[in-house]
Amino acid sequence: EIKSDTNDALTFQNDTGGLIAALNVTNKGDAIFSANIGGSSSGADDGSATVSGNTVTATAQTGADGLQLFYSGNNDIASVDVNFTTGFASGLFFSLGDLLAGSGNVEAELDTLNAQNETADERIEQMLVRLEIKRDTLLAKFQAMELAMATANRILESIQASTDALFNNRDR
Repeated sequence: EIKSDTNDALTFQNDTGGLIAALNVTNKGDAIFSANIGGSSSGADDGSATVSGNTVTATAQTGADGLQLFYSGNNDIASVDVNFTTGFASGLFFSLGDLLAGSGNVEAELDTLNAQNETADERIEQMLVRLEIKRDTLLAKFQAMELAMATANRILESIQASTDALFNNRDR
């Protein structure tokens, strides 16, 4: 049960999102009477929060629909400090979002790998061109060598025929 004998403002610590700091309450006797988030500092009901006993619940109007603040202490409202942390699932969600975002680590690594693949593809293309040139050069040399061997064989056959004819004429 929230008790207060004054309308002093609540103070909250570690409210990095500004939602809790924007909470305004009005007490009636020893309970919260109305609350708003980001509205009048008097705590007048503006539809941004509902009050049920010791629980203040944010509505869809705030962007934090369903977020509840429950007070179970015996202290005066004026001296309440609220501390909160991000849960594991929420932290994991936002960490994965950062990793997978367009500028996240995974995206950066993919960009690096894609750039390396493009470089490798360019080098492969250049090597294939050089191999084709080398193949054509070696094929031309092989054809020239075969032509030279065929010419040498014809000359050899011509020389043998001349030599045979020369020696055959002597024997007669």
